[in-house]
Amino acid sequence: SSGINAEYGEEYKAEMDKLLAAEYEKCSKAEKRAATLSEELTELRGLMEGLQTENRAFIEREEKQRDEVDKLNRLFEQLKRSEGLLRESSAESADQISALKEQIQESTNKEEQVRKHCEEVMGKMREELVKYAADANAQALKYVERAVVEGKESTA
Repeated sequence: SSGINAEYGEEYKAEMDKLLAAEYEKCSKAEKRAATLSEELTELRGLMEGLQTENRAFIEREEKQRDEVDKLNRLFEQLKRSEGLLRESSAESADQISALKEQIQESTNKEEQVRKHCEEVMGKMREELVKYAADANAQALKYVERAVVEGKESTA
């Protein structure tokens, strides 16, 4: 009877060793996945920081362009005042006035083009940032959910 007990004890011990080895393998895989997820999250953070830096640089460029537009507006006002003075002078100045009007119109057209371009670029950047942030959040959520499920499975 002690031989039978010893045989069952060895079988039980062998079965327990198999179960422990399987649990250890699950834990090891979960740790590797967690490390991979951590690396990916670090990479995503780096990308987000890069986008934020690009966005700040873009905003600075846009502010400089606004300053240029303001300068153009002041020039435009000065040109209008000059136009009034020129009208009071001789008929010869009429050619100069029309040239100034053309320059003013060109400046106004350029100002409008710059403004529209800035609005388009800002709109695209906002869309890209929102999409990128949503994608990054969704990806991170998937990794976390997967890690939680695997963690539950490995401890079950």
